[in-house]
Amino acid sequence: MVNQQESMIDKSEIEANLQTISDTIEQFNGMDIYKTVDYLGEVVSLQSLATETQASCKYWLLDAIDSELTRQARLTGNDKIAPSIKKMRADAKCREWHYLYEKSQRLSAGISHTIEATRTKISYLKQEMENAKYSSN
Repeated sequence: MVNQQESMIDKSEIEANLQTISDTIEQFNGMDIYKTVDYLGEVVSLQSLATETQASCKYWLLDAIDSELTRQARLTGNDKIAPSIKKMRADAKCREWHYLYEKSQRLSAGISHTIEATRTKISYLKQEMENAKYSSN
């Protein structure tokens, strides 16, 4: 079986991808109307990048939680700490990966919303052009 870690993108690439996605989404505000159609293509192309980034975040988050739970088990041996408390502690230790994963989820949703907003803007612009054509006659 193929080692899954070899196919996952690393943390620095995840962070770079999240910045690219965020920057692209933010371009929508105040965008030149003539660039809207090109922008739609750009933001749609981010969907696969966002999916891969989110999947890699989730993988590394679960890997970090697994490592932390293993570390706790080695340290505590046969203790009487409830499994839910162990999981909460592991989550707290993996807070940076939780942050990256949550951010990747929100940006993925942001892409979908931006695509719809861009389509709406394009429809509006088409209607305005159509109205202008009849107004000038």
